[in-house]
Amino acid sequence: MPVYGTDTREEVLAQAVPQEMRANLHKSIGAIITKGMLDDRGDAYVFNNTVQTLQDYLLKTKFPSAKTVDDKIKFLDQKICAFGTAFVVHDNILVTSAHSLFDNVDQALNIDGFVEGAVVVFGWEASSGNAVPSSFPKSQVYEIQDVLAIKTQRPDYCFLRTKSPIATSIPRLSFLQATSPGSTPTSTTPVKGGSIVTAGFPSGLAMKVVQGVIESYPPNITNSPFPFMASVLAGAAGSPIFSIQAGAVSPYVIGMVEAGRLGEDYQNVDGRVEEVQFDATASIDPSLLQRATRVEAMRWAIDSEAALRVTAQFEFMVDSARPTSVALSCLDLKQQEHQLGVFSFADQSSSSPSVSMIVAPDAVKSLGLLPIEIQDLVLKIPQVQTTATSQAQRVQLYAVTLQIMNPDVDNHPDEFTEKRWKVFDKPKTVTISPLQLTFPVELRRNGGISPADDI
Repeated sequence: MPVYGTDTREEVLAQAVPQEMRANLHKSIGAIITKGMLDDRGDAYVFNNTVQTLQDYLLKTKFPSAKTVDDKIKFLDQKICAFGTAFVVHDNILVTSAHSLFDNVDQALNIDGFVEGAVVVFGWEASSGNAVPSSFPKSQVYEIQDVLAIKTQRPDYCFLRTKSPIATSIPRLSFLQATSPGSTPTSTTPVKGGSIVTAGFPSGLAMKVVQGVIESYPPNITNSPFPFMASVLAGAAGSPIFSIQAGAVSPYVIGMVEAGRLGEDYQNVDGRVEEVQFDATASIDPSLLQRATRVEAMRWAIDSEAALRVTAQFEFMVDSARPTSVALSCLDLKQQEHQLGVFSFADQSSSSPSVSMIVAPDAVKSLGLLPIEIQDLVLKIPQVQTTATSQAQRVQLYAVTLQIMNPDVDNHPDEFTEKRWKVFDKPKTVTISPLQLTFPVELRRNGGISPADDI
C-alpha cells in the first residue's frame, strides 16, 4: 500500500480533517492489537518493551542493513502497535478485512490465533497537542469472542463478535443502501472520480485520517473490489471508507480498505529507508492501486430485512429409500429452536441430491436477532419413501452453505454474505430414523487455509 503523491495522512484532530470525521465518525473505528504487546496494570493496559517506534522498526527489524531513514517519512517517532483496523456495526459486532487474520509468518488464515491473541482498542489517537497515548483504560479494550463470517476474496470481509457489548458512546456505523436497478443514484452513490475519506492505523501507528479519490466504480459488479487512490498503508486494511459530497462527509460506509497489491510500504535504497511512492499525476498501473471491498455483500448480514438461502448437498447410500423433503430450523442465542420451513429436493430420483432453501425476510425478522447471529442450523428429513424394511438407510452430508442475501434475489443475485462448510476427508454419515442434523454455524478453526481458498 504505497504513498500516492504527497503523504496526506493527518492526525484525527488536525484542522485539515473533515469536521464529520473529527467530531464523530472516527470514534467507531478500532485498532486490532496483539495482546502480547500489552501489559495488564489493573485498570489499564500499557505498552510493553516489545513495542517499537516506527523508526526503530524500520532500522532494527525491517531493514537491519539500512543506515538511515528518509526524514520525509511521517510519524517516525510514534510507536507502532496495531496490525489491522475494525469498525462497529452493531452492539457487539465489528467488521474488518479477512487479511487481518492472516498469520505473519506463513501468511495462512489463522482464526484461532486471532481470536485468542488479539484485542480491539478504541480511542487510540493523538491528542490536540499530538501526544499519542501508550496506555489504554480497560473500558476502551474489547476481547474477541469469535469470528461470525469470513471470506478472503471477491469480496473480502470478516465479521467479529466481542465478548462484551461495545459502549453506547461508540457510534454504530451503517452501510450505504444500494439503489434499485434503473433508479437514479443518490448523492452518496460512489462514482469514478468521487472524493473519499478513511481512517485507520497505517503502519501500525495510532489512528490517521487520509483523503483520496475513487478510480473506478462499475455499477453492476458487486463482488469485485473498486480501486481508489489514497495513502492508507498496511495496517489500514479493514478501515471504513466514506464519500465526500460538497465538502461534507456522508455517514454511510461505501467500502472497506482491502489491500494494495504492492505488498511493501517501505524500501531500502542504498542503505536509506524510503517510502514506496508513486507520482499521483502520472498514469499508474491499475494493478498497483489500492482496493476496497464494496458493501453490497456485507450489508445484509446485519439487516433484519435480509433473506436466507441454505443449500445442502447429500448422498443417499441405499437406493430403496429416498427422502422427499428437508425441514429447516435454526437456534437463536438462547439455543431455542425456530422453524424456518420445509423444502423439497429438486431431483428426488438422484442418489446425490441437493436442496436450496430460501427463507423469506418475515421469517428472519421473527427470530429476534441479526442474520449474522444465527448460531446453529438444524436439518431434518421428516419423510422417507421406503421399499425395504430390513435395511438401515444412511445419508451423507457433503456441504452446507448459508447465504444472507438481498431479498430481491432476481435483481441482486450477488448481494450476500456467505458461510460455507466443506467436508473434505470424511462426509458426515448418519442413519435415517428420521434424520436430524444440527449443524453449528462456525468456521474451521485450524490454520493452513491459503488466501486463494474460497471459504
